[in-house]
This record gives sequence, C-alpha cells and structure tokens, in this order.
Amino acid sequence: MLLLMDILGRHLLPDFWQRHPDSESGLRGAAAIIAAAAWQSDGDIARHLGTAAAYAGEGWVTITDPDGHFRLVLRIDYPRQLVQILSVAEA
Repeated sequence: MLLLMDILGRHLLPDFWQRHPDSESGLRGAAAIIAAAAWQSDGDIARHLGTAAAYAGEGWVTITDPDGHFRLVLRIDYPRQLVQILSVAEA
C-alpha cells in the first residue's frame, strides 16, 4: 500500500497568496499535486514535475511555478511520506 504525502507548513501558502493573489491557483495546484503523490525518490519528482523541480541534495527540492509566480523550497522525508514546506517566495 502506498502512502500519500503529508504536508507540513501548508499555512505558508495562504500567507503568501494573500500578498500575491496571482499565485493562489498555482499554489493550490502544487499543494494538490504534492498531497496526491507517493514519491519514493528525487527521481520520482523529476519524472512527475520535469524541469519545474531542481535538487539541492537528497530530499531537498525547489519547485518553480511555470508561470513564474512562486518558488517552493521543500524538504522531503521519502520513507515517512512527509513534505515540509520550508519557504515560498516570488520566483
């Protein structure tokens, strides 16, 4: 049985989109993609998100919105299926 990702730091998203309303739909979409994922490695993210994801070491991932509205920095614990949103910023 595959576990779906649990997201810590989700509160950072509405805080950001209240200041940058044009990012709301993209952030909601990114959160939905992350929550529905069952990633086991950085390679799984690369296959799923392609060039939208960049890697800074095992389990450290930056996701950039294709429209250029935001950048998410994540730390991922694959065995526990846990994603921590470390920051969200303008791209």
